Amino acid sequence: MYIQTPFASPVIISSVNKDILKKKTITQIELVYTTYRLSEKFNQTKLNYNRLEKLRNAAPFLFTENTIEWVFTAQTACVSPADGKNYFHGFVIHFRSEATLEEAKREVEYLERLLGEKTSQATEEVFVKQGKFKMAHVDMLAEFNGGKTALNNHINENINYPEKNSNTRIKGIILTSFTVNENGKISDVQLVNGSKTHYDSVVVEMIKKMPLWKSALLNGRNTSSTFVLPLKFYENGKVEVAQSLLKENDGFDYAEYLMLNQGLTMVPIKETPVVTAKEVKLTLPDSSVFRILERNTEWNHLLVAIDVTGSMYPYLAQVLLWYKENEKTFSPKVKMFAFFNDGDNKPDREKKTGSVGGIYTGNYLGYETLKNNMKFAMAHGGGGDREENNIEAILNANAKCPDCTNILMIADNFATPRDLSLANQVTHPVHVLLCGTHFGINTHYLNLARATKGSVRTANQDIVNLHKLANGDEIEIEGMHYILQQNKFEQVFKKRNP
Repeated sequence: MYIQTPFASPVIISSVNKDILKKKTITQIELVYTTYRLSEKFNQTKLNYNRLEKLRNAAPFLFTENTIEWVFTAQTACVSPADGKNYFHGFVIHFRSEATLEEAKREVEYLERLLGEKTSQATEEVFVKQGKFKMAHVDMLAEFNGGKTALNNHINENINYPEKNSNTRIKGIILTSFTVNENGKISDVQLVNGSKTHYDSVVVEMIKKMPLWKSALLNGRNTSSTFVLPLKFYENGKVEVAQSLLKENDGFDYAEYLMLNQGLTMVPIKETPVVTAKEVKLTLPDSSVFRILERNTEWNHLLVAIDVTGSMYPYLAQVLLWYKENEKTFSPKVKMFAFFNDGDNKPDREKKTGSVGGIYTGNYLGYETLKNNMKFAMAHGGGGDREENNIEAILNANAKCPDCTNILMIADNFATPRDLSLANQVTHPVHVLLCGTHFGINTHYLNLARATKGSVRTANQDIVNLHKLANGDEIEIEGMHYILQQNKFEQVFKKRNP
């Protein structure tokens, strides 16, 4: 979603759809601005602050969500006020992708590949002439460190695109392809479709000199792969990774080339990878589940409730691998599993607190049963809006297993339980294993743990005895501070020391 402000002004000139912002899961808000200033006295920091204040006035709830990453993106190629009007200024809202049945099925396939149990059937395989290898698309593309914004900044800093002489500017796409090996090193840079100007060689040389990337992943392992990079050149002097490849009129089918070649890798035909928890842990950017379960072995009579909605699959793979490798140790401790998907893709308007559905429970009968039940729940729904039916799942499963006296909830930090009003019906401690806490803790889970005399566990810290805190008490979690006010936790933003 784009929320636009004019050049050199904080006023929001586009509509702000609060309903969409409240329903969707926001992962990042990007403030985009230009660094050009006509006067040395111009205060860019103050202008950005005023833009933030305008957004706060329009949608104040955005500033209370401590799981949102805020990013400032500076556009440096602007050369005049007139030129500045050609640039976008304002906020770019990034959402987590919509959950659909098709997406849920793809996540099940990804989970199987990550576990080394299935060769990808979703992509076309091209056999090499020797017959010893096949081409396959990776599960996760190689990435420039820092993501697309950092890549665009690097491109503009390293391509000497003329700022003033429009006669030497070009317009259109320069398409390149290169290999990113398993260590992130770039090689074999190829010009696929160029501009027939000296900028073709400029782009190729710029790519050859790039720093190390994050390598692609296939079956949970780093792998060498192709990366197709379409660079869009604008008449105003701007260069960026092309967002859309459907509007070019130079006769080259960019979209088809990208679809067929992006993320290709070569693997042995007969390879059947044996994946261990240790291997997957080394490749995942967030190994919260492994790290938390490794250091917490004291629970018994466990009910394990697991969110299987969209984007939880990297954590679900960790759950399966952990229990597969520690079955003898954990089998006596776990009595029941409950998988919840927030209603089997029921329309959001039909979801009523306490009766959303999409809950699949079963006694712990070993790894294969655990895996099959999890995949079944995933395939039947991927969520919907940003809230999930966590408490409903706990109550449903606990009624079937009254001997379960400890509850371990594996939850998505970005998704708030829709049914926190039912927390007073939970009669046993809830220990929240929280996934995705890079940008802070969702305080609703702190409140749930405190209300049930449970705990919150993150990749690096165990937060216990929350029920002993009094109003006004502060706690620090992974460098961030939270205060208990009127029996609810709030994040405290403290000034950094100079």
